[in-house]
Amino acid sequence: MEGVVAVHELHIWAITVGMVLLACYVTITPDADADLVLDKGSDGGGEAEMMMGRVCVGLEMERKMMDGDEGMRCAGGDEEGE
Repeated sequence: MEGVVAVHELHIWAITVGMVLLACYVTITPDADADLVLDKGSDGGGEAEMMMGRVCVGLEMERKMMDGDEGMRCAGGDEEGE
């Protein structure tokens, strides 16, 4: 999906037959449409939508690296000093 960088901490639970819960974090680019990502991410569509009891999607904004940083990190990461 445009604007989505990564999906992590994906958890899926089958509570009962026909009742499934899904939770995850989605890292998006600073220019991504957060409302669109949430709408698309929480809409399973078709049979998947009928089976989902609840979908919880947390958004994280990708941030630019400073000189000397390696790779990409999410805002609110666990690195020291943040």
